Amino acid sequence: MKFDSEQYEFFFNQVFNNKQFPVLIYGFDTLFIVDVNDTAVRHYGYSREAFLSMTIKDLHQPENIPSLLKQISSLDPGSVGISSQQHRKKDGALIDAEITTYEIYAQNKKYHLVLVDNETERLRALNALRESERTARALLNATNDAAFLADLSGVIITANENLARRFHKNNAEELIGLKMYFSSPPLVAKARQQQLEKAIETRSLVRFVDEREGLFLENNFFPILDELGNPTRIAVYSRDITEQKRVEAALTQSEKSLRAVFNNIYDGIVVHDLDGRILDVNDRILQMYGLTRENGRDFTIADYSADENGQLERLKSIWDNLIETQDQVFEWKARCPLTNTVFDAEVALRKTEWYGREAIIGVVRDITERKRVEEELVSKTKSLEEANTALKVLLKYRDEEKKKVEDSYTSNIRELIMPYVEKLKKTHLEDRQQLFLDIVEENLNTILSPFLKNVSMKFSNFTPQEIEIASHIRIGKTTKDIAELMNLSPGTISTHRNNIRKKLGINNINVNLTAYLKSLA
Repeated sequence: MKFDSEQYEFFFNQVFNNKQFPVLIYGFDTLFIVDVNDTAVRHYGYSREAFLSMTIKDLHQPENIPSLLKQISSLDPGSVGISSQQHRKKDGALIDAEITTYEIYAQNKKYHLVLVDNETERLRALNALRESERTARALLNATNDAAFLADLSGVIITANENLARRFHKNNAEELIGLKMYFSSPPLVAKARQQQLEKAIETRSLVRFVDEREGLFLENNFFPILDELGNPTRIAVYSRDITEQKRVEAALTQSEKSLRAVFNNIYDGIVVHDLDGRILDVNDRILQMYGLTRENGRDFTIADYSADENGQLERLKSIWDNLIETQDQVFEWKARCPLTNTVFDAEVALRKTEWYGREAIIGVVRDITERKRVEEELVSKTKSLEEANTALKVLLKYRDEEKKKVEDSYTSNIRELIMPYVEKLKKTHLEDRQQLFLDIVEENLNTILSPFLKNVSMKFSNFTPQEIEIASHIRIGKTTKDIAELMNLSPGTISTHRNNIRKKLGINNINVNLTAYLKSLA
């Protein structure tokens, strides 16, 4: 190219022939590329001939061409344009480039000389760094811990929002430049400074717990090392474990309470592993077997069992069924391993979990006294049954004798009294005498009938006078007749009639009392 001035030619030689940056020259009017340097050929992958058949637009994505044309037309004469553009290489790869455009003239024509600074790698590294920073910031804020980065003197370089909230700051930026223990009491600040120095000296994680204003904080100091292994920064994570401490204290208290219940319950409790070895026992089991806590775990379930009635042979089947989650409850002859004393026990076994492992919990109840009482009860029951049998025999004999007396009594009345009543009825009696004789005859018939017996049995709440009145009513006597016979007023007899109806349960029923009493005979 023949340039219009030595200045353009000098500039061209200095820029075009550099080995570092690709350079392209295109016509201002036609946009055709008229020359490229060797660096451009290597960088874009096109041959020189291919470049000379292309326009500057061919290096751009179609959607970016309007922006390119605007930049070309807006370049002021004699000025230098700098812009960021995206070029396409021959293989289709896109590169981000900073484009420096110079205006030059050759043979009275205007050209643009373009120096391409490929920023793809730099921008990729910058974007990766920014993404890494965003990720680190997100991770820093995602944790529930208060976290920050400090230099080796303890000055905060960056922090998350949790730390800002802990110190009642509006944002994390307000913490930058402060000492990590700026608000701590002197003793706490001194302790944290010592832990910081320890982390720097050992070049390893230091973890410790301290208390600040009623808060328990678990602190982790991580030294960040350079390629030579020397500390350059300190990453600090501080977790509020106040609630955890409260829960731990509550669990400890709960464990103490449960252990107190475990040891003071009336029944003995023994915990086995699945092989029958003792894992834990309560105080009651030690008392029952005469053991101490030191030797209470030295035995297996077989050692606690008496070898009677094939018990030890049964033990294996009981254990196998239990392993298959079937609860077992049975009576057992228990044996004290040290004294060889045998006592009766009721045993309940259940498979469960004990401190994170499968286990068998056995509840042992000493039933020696219960067995003694049961045996005594069986003996007393047998005696009572025998006494009851004897009583039944006596009652039967009494009933038989009573029937004999009743039969004799009835027979005597029929044979010794009733014949004379019949003879008296054939004599000439006055009306009043005849009335009394009728009453005597009726009463004797009543005695011979089951009426009085039925009334006495069914209505034991009748008074003797009410029974007598009921007898007169039954044979059809009127209130007036009964009053004369019993030397009572008719009103008194009426009151007794009402009481009799109430006791018979017919006071509110339209039932004839005479008929009802006859039905009881």
